[in-house]
Amino acid sequence: MSCFQGLVSELVTNCDGSLKTEVTNMAAYYEHRIHQGSKAVYHLEAFVAKFMSIYKRFLEEGMADLF
Repeated sequence: MSCFQGLVSELVTNCDGSLKTEVTNMAAYYEHRIHQGSKAVYHLEAFVAKFMSIYKRFLEEGMADLF
């Protein structure tokens, strides 16, 4: 199992279906970039930052629906 597969499987446990699809596609993009680049940690860090941004938007939209 690659580092992205394990990370993605843990991250999507609290996500809905559309968010899971978005995160999975994003992980595939950044995993591809790892194989092209020289420093894997930069791509891993970019993936996590992007996930945090998307998840924050997901939570904010969910909170807006409550009010």
